[in-house]
Amino acid sequence: MPSTRRATALLAFVTTCAVLLMAAPVRAVDLVILTSFPPAFYEVIGQRFEDAHPDIDVEILQRSTTSGVRFLLEREAVDVDVFWASSPDAFELLKRQNQLATVDVAIPLAEETVAGYPVNDADGQYFGFAFSTFGAAYNPDYLIRHGLDIPSSWSDLTRPAYWGHVGITSPSRSGTSHFIVEALLQTYGWDEGWRLISRMGGNLSTITARSFGITDGIEQGRFGIGPTIDFLATVERSSDAIAFAALEPLFLVPASVAVLERSTTREAAVAFVEFLLSTDTQLLLMTPELGRIPVIKELRALALSSRGTRLPEPVLVNGSTFDASLSARRYGLVNAIFDQWIVAHRQELSERWKVLNARPWADRKDLAALLTTPPVGEGRAAAIIASDDSASTVAATSLAESDAASEEISIAVTRMLTQFDSELESAAGLDRNH
Repeated sequence: MPSTRRATALLAFVTTCAVLLMAAPVRAVDLVILTSFPPAFYEVIGQRFEDAHPDIDVEILQRSTTSGVRFLLEREAVDVDVFWASSPDAFELLKRQNQLATVDVAIPLAEETVAGYPVNDADGQYFGFAFSTFGAAYNPDYLIRHGLDIPSSWSDLTRPAYWGHVGITSPSRSGTSHFIVEALLQTYGWDEGWRLISRMGGNLSTITARSFGITDGIEQGRFGIGPTIDFLATVERSSDAIAFAALEPLFLVPASVAVLERSTTREAAVAFVEFLLSTDTQLLLMTPELGRIPVIKELRALALSSRGTRLPEPVLVNGSTFDASLSARRYGLVNAIFDQWIVAHRQELSERWKVLNARPWADRKDLAALLTTPPVGEGRAAAIIASDDSASTVAATSLAESDAASEEISIAVTRMLTQFDSELESAAGLDRNH
């Protein structure tokens, strides 16, 4: 019958459509992650996440921390869902610029701070997922050839014996380097911190463009020692030409992850954060392949014990916690001082410290004070921060450093070097007369 044939054909058509719809793959959600971590780390984590979430496709954008912050602030229309990095002050800087979303995430860590460093943002905008230590990468054979000891403290890197053997990355180009500088300032205070940093600067043989340049240069034997974060020196190294020493006072600092306010795939982004905090991923972080310290307390204790590292007591100024907000407010100012003082005058400072190191300590103490007094005092720094605090200038980022502040720093450094040369000449004249 015609009606029966039509009904049969319609049923067949509907059945075929249903089968095709069931067979058609569900379109995956695209999750874009901006990270400063190296491929050896993020590729492993990214693949594990995709395996656990087959409906989510992960795209990784890899940039240095400072470059990543610049990218997010300057290109607000670009689709990025997650920021994932090891520098806590970078997250605070982005938070101040309203770049981070407030999300509800199950947090496995009840402690508010560990070793003086806040683990998670109190407002739920970024979350610590792993700890790292900071210290010195070094080339064992290089140190033996030059008769140098393995450093054990940050102040060791200021010793005259290390002159010409140290490399560093400018903090304006590296979140790792910026954090080291800021942590030293908050540990020792503004004046004493800069004295230590400038004295270390007098021992520099080079300033690299990226954090990876420190470990690569050490492994190749171009210089012997460099301040860095632990995993850059310990993970995926195929030779014995590089090792790592955590320096005292020990900085045990959380690497973090945040969902961006611009994210259009908020659910997938939160799933990635929770994946990083899951027990399985925390265990994965402990493997030699990744070499991180988990945030889960019991696993963290196990990881520290396996490294022979004790959990440090807070060593910051007056026993306070690390102030990520302060770091964010003076982010660009700290970078400007380092660049105008240490980077721009590296060779001149190196030459002057070489001359100074040859003199008896009693004769060089006052001269050394000239080379280590910060070009911007603590009071003046506070004034610069206050005047720029409402704008994205020198206080907030290194993207648009205040020309006036940079010029002020440059003039102060030039004046300092001129005065040093004058007093050194006077001291040399007294030596000749005697």
